[in-house]
Amino acid sequence: QKSNLILYFLYLKSSCALLIIKQLQRALPGGAPQAHPLNGYQLERHFKKYYRSIIGNVNFFNKGGSDTLLDDIHQNDVPVFLVDLPAQSGVFFEKFVKEFDLFKSLKRDLKCNITLVSVISRTLDSVNLLDNLYNFCGDVPDYIVVKNLFFGETADKFERYNESPIRGTMQAIGMKEACLPELFYKTFDFLDKNSLTFDDIKNMENVRFSLKSRVAAWLNELSTELEIANSLLGLNNKPKVGYYLPIIKKSLEEWEEEQKKENLDEIKETPVA
Repeated sequence: QKSNLILYFLYLKSSCALLIIKQLQRALPGGAPQAHPLNGYQLERHFKKYYRSIIGNVNFFNKGGSDTLLDDIHQNDVPVFLVDLPAQSGVFFEKFVKEFDLFKSLKRDLKCNITLVSVISRTLDSVNLLDNLYNFCGDVPDYIVVKNLFFGETADKFERYNESPIRGTMQAIGMKEACLPELFYKTFDFLDKNSLTFDDIKNMENVRFSLKSRVAAWLNELSTELEIANSLLGLNNKPKVGYYLPIIKKSLEEWEEEQKKENLDEIKETPVA
């Protein structure tokens, strides 16, 4: 087996991708399973300071633009690839799947396991999107459905999903369920506004203790939620010790050079009083 390819359909929360990357890297600096986050429009904003060389963009909107995904998987021997797909890419991704007979070819030729993660809300639209996803992807991939409790919902309030035929169909092929716990909105707003990771918040000296404590408790709860799907997320892969260290060092050097250049540009543009 070469890789475990994880494809994210995050119709609501890119925070789920940030969280699972956090889980993949939880053993730093000893070396967590390698994550290759592609399609990094959102992820790049949070992770480029430390991991820019393993974050790239995949264009599902133009024919041929996503070919790099298959080539990257073929050329790089890493245990985990992560693809964060925006909601509007669904139709284009479906064409991509059909064009390459994607899931069967990945399993047959590249020995990849594929996991589709779908974050749902209580709405009927979420159920319909999940139904459409299953209809064109079939039973070749593994599935994880994440109930979004981010804004204070409770798992039992997802009546449309809980009572839907598609839930029973997907459970019959081994679909796993988890919940994205509620997080106080100001906490996530702080992370999003400042393009931080959850580790950044935990390690920053000038962040309020209450915010750090809330994040730590929330991550512990999420970790428990994800345990049921660890194998499908690649979290059970054997880590390669020291993999991230040179990546972090190089990324930080490039980031510091960028900061120096930006500061010089600001000085040049500042009018003399």
